Amino acid sequence: MKKLKILAVFLCVLLASTAWVQTETDTDENLSKQIKELKIQVEMLKKRIKVLEKQLQSLTRRGVVIPETFPKLDKIPEGWREYEFNGMKYYLVPVQAETKKINTEKK
Repeated sequence: MKKLKILAVFLCVLLASTAWVQTETDTDENLSKQIKELKIQVEMLKKRIKVLEKQLQSLTRRGVVIPETFPKLDKIPEGWREYEFNGMKYYLVPVQAETKKINTEKK
């Protein structure tokens, strides 16, 4: 009976040790695979960074010129009247000169 108990304990210890060794080798293989995958991913990201930096440099070289949409009113044109409301300037622009042109063209 004692021999049977000792044999059972020995088998349990043997199985536990082989399982422990097996899990260590599996994790080592998994870690090596993960390291390889991460190295590949890092290289791909480095290439992408280089491409994006080139695109950024080409965009910064191009200058965007914004056209002036409003005329500079250093001198108010003839016939315009300047008013101010709540601190903002506005102008009344006569349109009568244009209506005369349209009336003469119709005749």
